[in-house]
Amino acid sequence: MVQSVDAAYGGVYRLLVDSEDYLSGGNNSRPLHGLTPHEWMLVISQEMRITARLGSVLAWLMMVRTIDAGEVEDVRRSLGRVDPFDTAQCCMDTAAHRDRRLPDRLRDLLKESHRVYLKVVEMDVTLCAAFSPGH
Repeated sequence: MVQSVDAAYGGVYRLLVDSEDYLSGGNNSRPLHGLTPHEWMLVISQEMRITARLGSVLAWLMMVRTIDAGEVEDVRRSLGRVDPFDTAQCCMDTAAHRDRRLPDRLRDLLKESHRVYLKVVEMDVTLCAAFSPGH
């Protein structure tokens, strides 16, 4: 599990750098002019969706790293207390991935953040099963 956690962490880090570049006006950055208020709200809400996905994933990855480092005494209890995927409804929505009103780069970031999110949700299911009663 440690190798897949490290690989996921590396992927999330790259996605954070790409997202920061998009948001800060770097190459392939967000449009700053010519959007209606409704379009601005759409863009901002989808940028926040990326933030929610990456924040959930990072919280989970950091929790797993503390478990792996032996810093958690009762893993089962800790896994039950911390649910970084409590934003699943927001994070699972993929309708905007195909919305042509959004900039191509934003749609790419949405798709990639969703892919990473699903990968880590799958890892969470595996980890929880490993620490469930009977294992």
